[in-house]
Amino acid sequence: MNLKVVYGALIIGFSLCGMDKQNPSTQSWDAKKFYKATKQSLPLAKALLDAYPLKLYHSILDLGCGPGSLTAHMAKKAGNQTSVTGIDPSKNMIAFAKGYYQLLNLTFKCKALPQSKNKWDFIFCCNVFPYLPRQQQVDALNVMAQAAVQSKTVPLLLITAAKTNEPGIFDRAYAATLGLERWQKLRSVKLDEYYCPHDVDSFIELAKETPWKVNRCTIEDEYIQFKNVNRLKKFVCSWMSGFAFIAQLPKRERKLLLKDLMNAYVALQAPAPDGSIEWRSARLIVHAEKQKVH
Repeated sequence: MNLKVVYGALIIGFSLCGMDKQNPSTQSWDAKKFYKATKQSLPLAKALLDAYPLKLYHSILDLGCGPGSLTAHMAKKAGNQTSVTGIDPSKNMIAFAKGYYQLLNLTFKCKALPQSKNKWDFIFCCNVFPYLPRQQQVDALNVMAQAAVQSKTVPLLLITAAKTNEPGIFDRAYAATLGLERWQKLRSVKLDEYYCPHDVDSFIELAKETPWKVNRCTIEDEYIQFKNVNRLKKFVCSWMSGFAFIAQLPKRERKLLLKDLMNAYVALQAPAPDGSIEWRSARLIVHAEKQKVH
């Protein structure tokens, strides 16, 4: 595998979807707001991480660490004998993480991809793949495999958006939004160019193109309760801020699109009498490993 070619392709891909550190849409992310808006979605990932013997690993990588919440969680669970590194292409995210989480065994770096080979013996990647088209997902898995220690079997925990047989509430709200006349220009956007969720079978097929062996792959429903529609809106805006087709819109149009999207979502998932509203989504949970090289 030609790593220079793979890295080049991935950097282009990260740029297209707002994830490289030179991209203005990435640098405009408000890390503090992102942290507050998305912290309610952390329990699922924390529970999955806690099932791994984090104390036994020497070096842990969190690819696409964002504001560092899950990276710091791993560092606390693993203890000072384990080095934990979080990388993210957003300067704002890394600056927030460095200021908010200060642990002896924890390091944050502003990078789109790991540069070191054969270094980490546990790799974690959460919610990065929804922003990459299929081929760049393959490339990312291959780069992670190169970053893994060669002398032992290395586990990978990957969490990403799941594709289900029945469209979820958000998917239906999104389709309804693009059905509005004012968003006609967005209908020509090929969604799979930047957003490629998986079902179990499609991810297993994708992994066959990489050194990773999938041990277990499941789809988990995720339900997050928000106190009101405004808090849900902040969560959705933070989550979608890296989508390329949104980032390229003028600021006024971005706000209008997200407003239409939330109106469509609330029409399908009405708030409870007390004003609270539930966010429903599906996550693909992948437990894989890269065999040691003899």
